[in-house]
Amino acid sequence: MSPRVLVSVVTYNSGPYLKSCIESLKEQTYKDFSISLWDNASTDDSAGIIAYYRNYAGAVHFSDRNLGFCAAHNRQIASADGDYVLVLNPDVILDSRFL
Repeated sequence: MSPRVLVSVVTYNSGPYLKSCIESLKEQTYKDFSISLWDNASTDDSAGIIAYYRNYAGAVHFSDRNLGFCAAHNRQIASADGDYVLVLNPDVILDSRFL
């Protein structure tokens, strides 16, 4: 059975914020969700952070070029098979009860 919620995070040079964002997802009290991380050819440490959390995310994609925020999210949304999608900026820290 698919997770009910897909959390879509698209990054581009989001290294200073990304770890806190993913950690806030790990702390969610609601657990029926998966995370899809898309990196838009970052030149900072975003790819390394994503690689570190690779086993926690349901899907990871490293683009060879910057497709843009909307195009990358649209690709992740198209792959969703749950009931809901949360489009999340990588500089957001969620309250543990957000989902």
